[in-house]
Amino acid sequence: MLVPEVGIERFGNALLAWCKPIVDEDFLMANVTLDDSEKSKIKTMTANHRRCEWLTTRWLFHTVLPGDFKVTYHENGKPEINHGEKSISISHCKDLVSIFIGENGCSVGLDCESVTSRILKIKHKFASTIELSQIKAKELENLTLLWCAKEALFKLYAKGHIDFIEHLMVNDFDFSCEGGTFTGTILKEQTNHYIMHYKHIQNSLLVWVSE
Repeated sequence: MLVPEVGIERFGNALLAWCKPIVDEDFLMANVTLDDSEKSKIKTMTANHRRCEWLTTRWLFHTVLPGDFKVTYHENGKPEINHGEKSISISHCKDLVSIFIGENGCSVGLDCESVTSRILKIKHKFASTIELSQIKAKELENLTLLWCAKEALFKLYAKGHIDFIEHLMVNDFDFSCEGGTFTGTILKEQTNHYIMHYKHIQNSLLVWVSE
């Protein structure tokens, strides 16, 4: 089968990679090495497309980071590489699979989402009044961008107990098909500001952040 084209970009001590999901589950199972816990996890996924998305994240991981590397999990549930040797954030949706790998102590957060009207039904759960007031056009795209940004910040923070409206703030965001940057803030214990990046890939948005 034809494997998808892989996009790769490096940002200092972090490596971003993405591709389309591979839909051939037999190919994935033959080309991805899973440990017992991962085999158990894949059995809990009843939908074929979800299994393929998840398996593609592992295929992508080993494609861009060949060698004796393995996705493990911290006690807080955050994925990492070789029990903390490197950091990693993983995300997948209908049209996109992505990973963001941090080296030399670089922490990372990443999220991707397809742009759909579903976001309108949940905007009250994550968007503040101030953030909603920033949206002047392209509501679906900007709400999806806001959601992805807060998910990426949540993954970067990695300690849980985060209220998406109270503790996470996204500033100066305005969707552009060309992608771009904006700022995000985590208001928890102390105030930390971050430069966030995003890409628009087909019908999906990809947002990432590092520190």
